[in-house]
Amino acid sequence: MEKANRYRVMGWFLVMLGGALLLVQLDVLPNTVHAVVFSWRGLLTLLGLLSLAKEENWVPGTVMLVAGSFFMVAEVVESQLGYVLLDWALFWPMAAILFGGLTLVRAVNHLMVKG
Repeated sequence: MEKANRYRVMGWFLVMLGGALLLVQLDVLPNTVHAVVFSWRGLLTLLGLLSLAKEENWVPGTVMLVAGSFFMVAEVVESQLGYVLLDWALFWPMAAILFGGLTLVRAVNHLMVKG
């Protein structure tokens, strides 16, 4: 990614972070947002943004960004509305099935290309 795009991504991240912190301080957003943003979910999102800014391959950064954002939204919805978007008891088995299926599809595609 070009240097100008890296600065653009980092600039937008800092603007959004500052805006979220300001809204928490002004009591527009609840304190739970602060707790979610500065957690592993926020770190995963930040790593995704940084990866998008640095790497030529956009897939890892996009995966981290989408996953971190999803987990953040799920946590905020659960804490504010009481509605559970993500049941951890179901998440890990479903994630294992998804990644196993993707691995099998990749293996089949690899065999078809070779053979």
